[in-house]
Amino acid sequence: MKPYYEDEWVQIYHGDCREILPSLPKVDLVLTDPPYNAGKDYGTYKDNLDASAYNDFMREVITKSQTVSDYIAIYSDSHRFRLFWDILPNASPIFLHIQANGFGNSQNIRQDHHVILTTAKSNESTSSIWNGIRVLREGYFFREVKTGHPCQTSEQAMAKFISLFTQPDSVVLDPFVGSGTTLRAAIDLNRKCIGIEIEEKYCEIAAKRCSQQVFDFTPTNKGETG
Repeated sequence: MKPYYEDEWVQIYHGDCREILPSLPKVDLVLTDPPYNAGKDYGTYKDNLDASAYNDFMREVITKSQTVSDYIAIYSDSHRFRLFWDILPNASPIFLHIQANGFGNSQNIRQDHHVILTTAKSNESTSSIWNGIRVLREGYFFREVKTGHPCQTSEQAMAKFISLFTQPDSVVLDPFVGSGTTLRAAIDLNRKCIGIEIEEKYCEIAAKRCSQQVFDFTPTNKGETG
């Protein structure tokens, strides 16, 4: 399969990760921030499956990811954490303390964390609680360049994880690449990487981001959907 974009550091594939994953070579780590079934409209993919279909979807992607790597890491919000831990029962959680705008639950307990659930082993002793990670929905406090993706991942979190859980010669794969945050973090840490994205407009943004071009994040007409 021909990549949408390729250079010496990165390959980006445009398509459904469930179809592309079986054709890929082994990698050292699968690291991804998947869709959360939160009703976001990404274009081709509508993030509004019924609960059973979403669970089956995530289980299929993770199972296929396990054929290309022994080590899986899933970035999750607090609400979907249990689903991913059910799929990866031997994984360990890292809790990312979110400093503003936590979500309340039915027990009136504010959920001030995201989670990275991982089967990988850290290169050094690391706490299970990471402070100081900022996320998109914190508004002003999120100081990373906005890419236009409605659920942009924290590059700070991905970079910290990659630096601790991979070696400089590792290959990192993200099956839900979005606007390319995982890939950009890997490249900046001298890791090679592979990304898969079903929306062409985000493939375009990720490719530009990975090629280090100076640009605004508005996609061209050819990359837009819907």
